[in-house]
Amino acid sequence: MDKLKIYELLDSKGIEYEVYSHEPVFTAAQADSLGLPHPEAWCRNLFLRDRAKKHYYLLTVSEDHSIRIKDFEQKAGTKHLQFASREELKAYLGVETGSVGPFGLLNDTGCTVRAYIDLSLKGQLIAVHPNRNDATVFLETDKLICLLREHGSAVEYIDIGE
Repeated sequence: MDKLKIYELLDSKGIEYEVYSHEPVFTAAQADSLGLPHPEAWCRNLFLRDRAKKHYYLLTVSEDHSIRIKDFEQKAGTKHLQFASREELKAYLGVETGSVGPFGLLNDTGCTVRAYIDLSLKGQLIAVHPNRNDATVFLETDKLICLLREHGSAVEYIDIGE
């Protein structure tokens, strides 16, 4: 799903959001340099898979939280996770490196990927790319989760900690 279709979907569901177009960004430092509003809404996204390539996970955490994959494995009840390949990223989420985010789940027609969103984002704004890293969408995390669940995606909050 391209970014225009995402905007149309949000509009059709009556979900309020803000969009900011910008040059493509690939790092948190580049995103910070854009001077966009709501710096507290920035987050990081990791696309992970198990060693057997049977289970895939999208982990979205607040930008200011550190992530230890071993801690996530324990909390999610899995083990031996590693980063998925570029090919897997394209196949499951339909996006390129640098554009990973929850909206990619809308491209996961088999609803294979299990998503976890940092509990600290509950009830807050979240900043996510609309499947391209040349724009940022700000919306309420709870509304995003409802949209993704309506699509059929497994999404839940997880307490990542600091």
